[in-house]
Amino acid sequence: MVYEARLFPSKICKTVTSMVNVQRPCPSLFYFPGITAKPWHDSKDFPFTKHLTKHFQEIKDEYLEKKEEIERIASKAIDVDPFHKVKEGSCLKYPYILNGHINSSFHLQMPNTFRILQELSKRGDGPMLNIPFSSSYISIMKPITTIDKHYGPCNIRLRAHLPLLLPDSEEACFIRVGGQIKFWKEGEIIVFDDTYEHESCNLSDIHERVLLVFDVWHPELMPQERQAIIEMFQNSAQGQ
Repeated sequence: MVYEARLFPSKICKTVTSMVNVQRPCPSLFYFPGITAKPWHDSKDFPFTKHLTKHFQEIKDEYLEKKEEIERIASKAIDVDPFHKVKEGSCLKYPYILNGHINSSFHLQMPNTFRILQELSKRGDGPMLNIPFSSSYISIMKPITTIDKHYGPCNIRLRAHLPLLLPDSEEACFIRVGGQIKFWKEGEIIVFDDTYEHESCNLSDIHERVLLVFDVWHPELMPQERQAIIEMFQNSAQGQ
């Protein structure tokens, strides 16, 4: 059986409902029909959760050791995730994956984290690759910072957060996805569908919020479908 995916001109109808707490996904660039849509997913359903939780302290310690240099590089880096719009404050990003490709210099500052993520990829459940809007990065949200409401580009991916460093007050920073607010907890992975309207903020006036952010394939997409989507975008890029 041959699997093929094609790009067509986008025809999107965005709807607004006055009903309280009714949220629908609204991918801004690409939609794959027939896969489950829900704002939040249980992180325990993903094999990478156990692996990253096991190595959480190692990743956190490495970040703290190289914090100043990582922030210096991130402050001069190009925007890793252009769908994020900072409403107030500052949010720095140090990329592991940029536009679907691994940033080879990441290992210079975080070699252990690089190895841990590479181990996931070798097992087949690592961050999404070879898709132009897949990314992975260290996200450093400075005090008094707000990311404005926005939608992710496509429903073929889910987004995961591994919180590395949080303000002392648990309620000082949070993320809202599809109308539901969750508070990050250090070392506890959350997984969500970012095609739902979402926003986040750090209300602390002294502490940063630091995450390892990464995109993964929607689990209902079969390997053949994933490969067809990769080839679709590769062919599209070659045709430009």
